[in-house]
Amino acid sequence: MQQTAFFNWGDLLDLAEKNSPRAYSFFYDFHSFYGLKEGDLCPSERLAGIERHSPCDYQQLVYDFTSAALPDLTGDQLEEMEREINSEGISFEF
Repeated sequence: MQQTAFFNWGDLLDLAEKNSPRAYSFFYDFHSFYGLKEGDLCPSERLAGIERHSPCDYQQLVYDFTSAALPDLTGDQLEEMEREINSEGISFEF
């Protein structure tokens, strides 16, 4: 049976700040660290910019955010999960 959980960006980033502070800091420092234009990016745009510049860092951030939001899941469950990222937040299917 598939389960779906949706986290809006505000709640997801609060959980990341609490449960994965390194990922939270990296998410906000990435553009400055690489000298990329930042402007006023919403979280989904910020994440898309990270994906364009560094797909590996993007994958790690998505994994870290997922594990921060759903800490009781196993590593295998986190890896197999489907995610839909949009301007409102992230929907997780597991």
